[in-house]
Amino acid sequence: MIRKIFLSLILVGVLLSSAFAVNGQVVVTASGDAIIPAVANKIAKVQALAILATTTTSETLYIYHGSTTYLLGNNTNKLTVDLDGIDGPAGIVLPYNQEGWFQSATANEAIKMYISSTQPVIVVITYIYVDKY
Repeated sequence: MIRKIFLSLILVGVLLSSAFAVNGQVVVTASGDAIIPAVANKIAKVQALAILATTTTSETLYIYHGSTTYLLGNNTNKLTVDLDGIDGPAGIVLPYNQEGWFQSATANEAIKMYISSTQPVIVVITYIYVDKY
């Protein structure tokens, strides 16, 4: 019963804030793939994120929006994932954060991922779209 009440409160809060949560899984196979699509008049805010390697080939990556606005890692300090753990961890996890870990700076802007090769990585993500304020 408590769980149902709690979920109802979350849904009411989400509806009142004109935001909506999206849970998704994206397999990124090319640099510049959007992990969160752009939505008109909305900012995307990442609340939880897991990035998982799929091969033993070391993959370096970062998350950005626009052309050079870095959100997680950057072109000098890339994150590394490696399935066998030799060059880095098999995955990276940012647990749920209601306030969000990072967000796009402007409305109608996709959040993208740079990856160093064509080896796929899995991105499991929870995000919300909020009105530009």
